[in-house]
Amino acid sequence: MKWIINILLLALIAYLAYTLYLNIREPITFQKIKNERESAVVAKLKDIRKAQEVYRAVTGNFAKNF
Repeated sequence: MKWIINILLLALIAYLAYTLYLNIREPITFQKIKNERESAVVAKLKDIRKAQEVYRAVTGNFAKNF
């Protein structure tokens, strides 16, 4: 009976440790994905700004939409 309780407690400890690991890893992964998306958006906005500047140089005003 003592061995069964020890095995169950060991399994519970392993489960709780894994859950703790996932809870710590989740915000780190989210921040990494957020930074990648943010840099992609900034790059696209810079391209749009360049296109708007070229359009303004040709027509004299900015484009209303893209």
